[in-house]
Amino acid sequence: DSDLTQSNSPSGSLLFDDTAEEISYEPNNAFILGRDDFTVEVIANVSNSRSNQTFFDAGGDVNDGESFAFWIEGNQLKIRRDGINDISTSMQSEWLNSFHHYAAVRGIGMFRIFVDGNLVVEGSDHNFSINRDAPVVGQLNNFRDSYAFSGSIRNIRVVKGTALYSSNFTAPVSPLSKVSGTLLLLLAQNPANPTYDSSDNHWVPKVSST
Repeated sequence: DSDLTQSNSPSGSLLFDDTAEEISYEPNNAFILGRDDFTVEVIANVSNSRSNQTFFDAGGDVNDGESFAFWIEGNQLKIRRDGINDISTSMQSEWLNSFHHYAAVRGIGMFRIFVDGNLVVEGSDHNFSINRDAPVVGQLNNFRDSYAFSGSIRNIRVVKGTALYSSNFTAPVSPLSKVSGTLLLLLAQNPANPTYDSSDNHWVPKVSST
């Protein structure tokens, strides 16, 4: 299983140091993002050991229609939506091997990626529907191991129905907190249960390392 390490107080972090590690959830219609605005954000330390890594996959095959993933491929930080449509930007060396805030946001007809509060790339959402109900953290579904996250994830928050960011903002320095529409919130603060979901849903994940 992913191990809890105490990084910067008060929050710990989930250490992904094996290509088989992931946090996955059983199918549930509540996870379907549809055409709603949403925000997927993560505070993470991305290792430079792999050029292909995944923060969040909504489920299914990322190359099929109605899919969504927030990931790194060939050192490109990207969103893929609806199977074939990417928006991406090059991973910068200063974003590696230390904690940074990454956000993928859908709102006002656009998909946007922010790093440390700075808008780094955006593209039209083309009114695509995202119809996936079994999300995965730390792996690209159907391409496990090849796109495994390497490093530490301190927090991850998925908010359905709200684009929290539409322009540059001050990146949070405190642990992420529950806001209206929070679908999933992992804070890694309890060594006895580091994958506890602090949203009102209290999803119980499957944490795999084999």
